[in-house]
Amino acid sequence: MLRFCFVWCLVALGTCLLVGCKDKAKGKAKDEVPKMSRVEAANLSSEADFAMQMKDFARAEKALARAVQLDPQILIYWLDLGISRRRLGNVDGARNAYQKALSICEEEYRQNPKDPTVILAYVRTLVLLNKAGEAKKLLEKAHQDLPNDREIQSYWKTKAVDQMLADPELKQYIL
Repeated sequence: MLRFCFVWCLVALGTCLLVGCKDKAKGKAKDEVPKMSRVEAANLSSEADFAMQMKDFARAEKALARAVQLDPQILIYWLDLGISRRRLGNVDGARNAYQKALSICEEEYRQNPKDPTVILAYVRTLVLLNKAGEAKKLLEKAHQDLPNDREIQSYWKTKAVDQMLADPELKQYIL
């Protein structure tokens, strides 16, 4: 179970790095985030990680709310914000954060429909929003489109969406 959460975090982090770098490389001025804001947001995210480990979800939520203001295109910030809000019992706030994460995933998927990291982050975000049917369809499509990708095939064969839904640790964050 702990390994699953670790893998989930790594995939989300990989996707957030993709999201954070691609727009800059393409020169999209409207999405440009000043370097100092990006650094401050990353520091706030680290603070939130520590606060979550200490089970201080109010502190984590406050730090993450500021991080998404500073750097709104980073997927992991939105997912962690949703998780901290869910832990605080703020279901509507969690839903809003997960919805923002979903819009980031949808945009990344439009740009990179064959990128396994993007696909798996999208699947996990759909699960957090309790959209298992959509997550399964996306994973099935990826299974067909990427027959040589070991991670996609593993998720498909092990019915990872069902495992996520059944995981007691993850259940507490699903809407």
